[in-house]
Amino acid sequence: YANTGKVNIEFEAKLYKDITAPYCCQAFYETTAPQNIKDDYEKWIRELKTTQSFVISPTNYQKWLKLYNQYSISYSSSTINSLNYPHALDHILNMSNCF
Repeated sequence: YANTGKVNIEFEAKLYKDITAPYCCQAFYETTAPQNIKDDYEKWIRELKTTQSFVISPTNYQKWLKLYNQYSISYSSSTINSLNYPHALDHILNMSNCF
């Protein structure tokens, strides 16, 4: 965790919070990301929350994971390929009656 994959784990945890919390968006809150990226992330989260079928596309997830890695200095690390999609999060949310 200290050297590799930290960003994968931290981004998935923050994404889970952003999806399940009534407020948004903690993932990019304390990053150096420009405001337009923070706004686009919030738009993506809101779209995820309002769609009939909850689906996180691998392409979108990779985009936001890379941006999080770029702008989150404290969690930036090499990624782990096996963690490049939030399988656990996807499974939990798809089993829930709330999404």
